[in-house]
Amino acid sequence: MKIHRYPGVQPFEPEQKDIFFGREPDTDALYRLIRLRPIVVLFGKSGAGKSSLLNAGIIPRAEAESYFVPLRVRFKACSKDSNPATNVPPLLTTQRTVHSSEVLPNTFLDELAPRYDSLWHDVKTHQIRHSGERGLLLIFDQFEELFTYDEDAVLTLRRELAEALFTDVPQRYWDALRVRSSAGHAPLSEAQMELLQQPPQLRVVLSIRADRVHLLSRLDDYLPNILKNNYELGALNPNAAELAITAPAAAEGDHFLAAPFTYDRDSVAHVIDFLTDSGREKI
Repeated sequence: MKIHRYPGVQPFEPEQKDIFFGREPDTDALYRLIRLRPIVVLFGKSGAGKSSLLNAGIIPRAEAESYFVPLRVRFKACSKDSNPATNVPPLLTTQRTVHSSEVLPNTFLDELAPRYDSLWHDVKTHQIRHSGERGLLLIFDQFEELFTYDEDAVLTLRRELAEALFTDVPQRYWDALRVRSSAGHAPLSEAQMELLQQPPQLRVVLSIRADRVHLLSRLDDYLPNILKNNYELGALNPNAAELAITAPAAAEGDHFLAAPFTYDRDSVAHVIDFLTDSGREKI
């Protein structure tokens, strides 16, 4: 399928990574932070390009390096006037995203605590399925929509996120092992015990508008210091803006709808002048 060289007003998607230019320093810096910290907040003004950075920068980088399987989670705003059945709770949206990435098979976790559904369980099942070699990178885009839901939904999600991020093995599984042993059932194998005790390999990115960052304080009872590791996406500098304009036009490949072309200097200057309102605005 042939594609346009510019996505227009829509955010870039992962398959458009080869025409995503100008944000390489942001991609490098944000991905380094993600590798180092369990939870990272990405914030910036509306329209700054947060979704494009995540879709065409971070997700392809994660896929290329193979440390994490990246999954995008996108909440819909809760509408008070619509049918409640259409307002899918944030936790359920998250779990459906994890489940849709692959069929989560039954594992020894389900033998220990059958019918116990949790985000920790899903993350751990993914880890077991990949023998601990690949973790999960959960990317919550437009995270501000979480706060359109009632307090119970917000509480449930932050509690589940905290357990998945910071609990090696929930107590319910140790209790189940104790019951299993006292009932004379076969213990877990050495390999299973090793996987059980290996901390879940999870990274979380919360992408939120700058004017909504203050809402994250509602999560700090379960996610303390949530704003300690954050990355602000600023405006493009003139050189990066020029690259974002000219590089997609010159990209080679028969998958584009138009042949490669170039801009003359005056045309580039005119575009940047228009985008910045003659230097009065940032790009």
